[in-house]
Parts: sequence; structure tokens; C-alpha cells
Amino acid sequence: MGRNAVFWGTLYNTGKTAFVLSRGAMELIYNKYNSSFACKQSSTYRNNEDYLLGKYLAELGVTAEDSRDERGRERFHVFTPEHLLAPGYNWIFQKYFSRSLNPTIQGKPGFSPTSVSFHGVQQDYIFLYDFLLYHVKVFNYNGGFGNNRSRVYKPSDNVWKAFVRESLGPDYNVSKVSALDYYKLWDLWDPPEEFVRKLREQFLNKTRRS
Repeated sequence: MGRNAVFWGTLYNTGKTAFVLSRGAMELIYNKYNSSFACKQSSTYRNNEDYLLGKYLAELGVTAEDSRDERGRERFHVFTPEHLLAPGYNWIFQKYFSRSLNPTIQGKPGFSPTSVSFHGVQQDYIFLYDFLLYHVKVFNYNGGFGNNRSRVYKPSDNVWKAFVRESLGPDYNVSKVSALDYYKLWDLWDPPEEFVRKLREQFLNKTRRS
């Protein structure tokens, strides 16, 4: 299994994305080419080990399977995740991997949730991917922290009622706030102009001290 490519009429799995061989396929190769004399030498394609492996397996009746998922999304990718996700790299896809049997789809629609490998990932990015995959907690996963109500949660209706009783007395009837009491509460807060003025003064004083 791997990313399917075609070269000289042979369907094979490209080594650019890595490939997976079954134990049975490995045994067939070992039994037929079990010595240096049994291995077919080729000066023309000596650097195309993935092509030659696909060619020899096809001669043994083992053909490359379509490794995409049921929606046609790739599992073995010939580019890095950032190249596949970021816009503007279509010219690279067409220029550097013309043997691909299936087109490279840019963006999330081209990614299978069961992806196996990416080509050209730098060493330091391996540590980043490990951190993101195995150490970062996703908030909305199975009702995670982001969806849990705070233990000190108070409905908004209770917040203003608590403020009124704190300001006008614990026994105050919040269902009958008079106009006079409303203005008393309003006086406890600065009007917008006064708030902006105080904020500006605090900023200027902090700037002068620094």
C-alpha cells in the first residue's frame, strides 16, 4: 500500500510517501530474489527502487492497491502538510510529481482522517506534530473543558440582582426598582466620558514612569 504512481505502464507505490508491504509480499520477494545473482540489474533505473519493486511484485501477481479512503482522500501524501493546506502550491504539485495516478487535492478535502505518511517533513517538525497529536487537548472533543460550565457559573439574571442587593440592601425587592433607585445605581458607575478620561490618565502616568 502507498501512493499509486505509473511509470512505463507499471503501477507501483512511490517511495516518496513510504509504502507498506504485507508479510506475504515480502516472502515472495525474498524467495525469488534471495541472492545478488537472482536480482535483476538495471543501469537505467538503478535509482528507481520503488518502481522496480512494483514491477517485480507485479510479475509475482501482487499489484498496488488503491490506498485512498472511501471518499477518495489520500492516506499517503507526497508533500508536507503545510504545502497541502496552504494556498498557492498547485504548480508544485503538477511540476514535481507527474507520475501520480490520482491528482493531488489541495486543502482539507484531500486529507484522509486515517492518513499514514507525509513526504519531506523536516526533523524539527516531527517534534511539533508529536506535540500537537499526543499532548494538546482539543476543547470540543467529547465534551472537553471548553464545553463544561464553570463551577462558579451564575446566570446573567442573577448577576445584576446580586449587584442591586449588594448596593441597595440584601432585602431590596429587585422586581420593583424605582427610577430614583436606578439613578442611585447609575451613580455608582462612571459615565463613558469619565471612564475614558481616567483610563487615559492611567496610561499617561504609566508611560511617564517607564
